Amino acid sequence: FFNGRTMAETRHDYDNISKAIGCKDSFELSFKGHGLSLSNHYWYRRENENLKYKDINFFTNKWDDTFARAVLTEDYDALSKCDLNVPDIVTDGWAVKGWLCEDVPKLYKLGITKGHSEDSIAEVLSSRLACRMFDESEVLKYELATIGGQYASVSASMLGLDEEMVPLSDILPIDVWELYFGKNLDKSMGAEFFRRVSEFGIPDMKERFVKLFCLRSLCFVSDLHFDN
Repeated sequence: FFNGRTMAETRHDYDNISKAIGCKDSFELSFKGHGLSLSNHYWYRRENENLKYKDINFFTNKWDDTFARAVLTEDYDALSKCDLNVPDIVTDGWAVKGWLCEDVPKLYKLGITKGHSEDSIAEVLSSRLACRMFDESEVLKYELATIGGQYASVSASMLGLDEEMVPLSDILPIDVWELYFGKNLDKSMGAEFFRRVSEFGIPDMKERFVKLFCLRSLCFVSDLHFDN
């Protein structure tokens, strides 16, 4: 539960962030921001702390995005003065990224490696390909932007106040969903996979996954797993 709302310690700028803020690990960092997320509504507060979710959640309230701007521009010295009640400190993944408060909350994500924009460009191109294969209303669209002299892929929050994300990997047994990654190509396992996903009540679930398999083969994003 707690591990699902912490900044990845394998993230490429994690050491710079933790040093600037003085946190011993990502769990301590998460608690500084009440574990608030833009993926679900779980959070925590200290005993006797007078806070209500409606007053501090990121879906209906703005936050100070100085933290994100400092990380995206590598101004780590500014982090010691930043408000830590931000969605960045519970956002997983290895890439350098930051949530900015624009017209709607938007996630700016740089490439995995500093100075290399291939990841950001690939996400944008893959998003455009997905729009051709699926209904556009079902696709989280990415745009290309520059920040701090680097390319970034930019996407809006895909959820609203009355929604939360439940990755399919949290529901399907691991031996079933590993088929998606080509680790088990047994035909009977494939049939079992589609039988399980059809239980969600979506009539064309099998067709959706066939398209998803094709998308993985055609696009340049190797990180297209069920959490993404």
